[in-house]
Amino acid sequence: MRSLKLPLVALSLLALCACTTSSLTEQENAPVTGSETTFMGTMKEIDKEQSVISFTGKSNIINHEGKFTEYTATVSLDPAEPANLEKAMITAEVDVTSALTEAAGLNAHLQKEDFFAANQYPKAMFTSTRIVSKGGNLYDVTGDLILKGVMKEISLAAEITDDYLTTHYDLPRKDFGIGNDSYGDKLLEETVPVNVKLVFKK
Repeated sequence: MRSLKLPLVALSLLALCACTTSSLTEQENAPVTGSETTFMGTMKEIDKEQSVISFTGKSNIINHEGKFTEYTATVSLDPAEPANLEKAMITAEVDVTSALTEAAGLNAHLQKEDFFAANQYPKAMFTSTRIVSKGGNLYDVTGDLILKGVMKEISLAAEITDDYLTTHYDLPRKDFGIGNDSYGDKLLEETVPVNVKLVFKK
């Protein structure tokens, strides 16, 4: 397979606690309005100024938004059919130590044992095992997510064109041992919404 190395997806991942409310910039939250054409096999390098992997830690006290600033990925295309994403493989890696909110205390707490246990598990990884076209630029991407030493098969609904990739995942934090302490059980919601918006350089 031909490989395109990109600071691409990653999926998955995260957690969180509550602190003072913060919000992502309007640019990071803005919807992608790229080409409506299907994937043509010419995907480019990620524009990290426009791309974001974000999460929302929800609790019954306050919500807190954050993002990961370090992530990489590789899209391996079939050399005979590079435009056929059903024959491609997507792998991604996220540095959980790059989790960033506007609360320094929360940033540090996310690295501790009851959340990411970053000293032992500094990376979250995703490897696709199946990509199925749903028509146009819509795909179902199934793969293995490894987070905090736990591997789970997950399914993602993704939109992929030569201009961008977007997807959403509601991370079941307890399945990955995130926030399973007494604090988390009392305050944190069961899932952590994760949004991925990757915009490709022109």
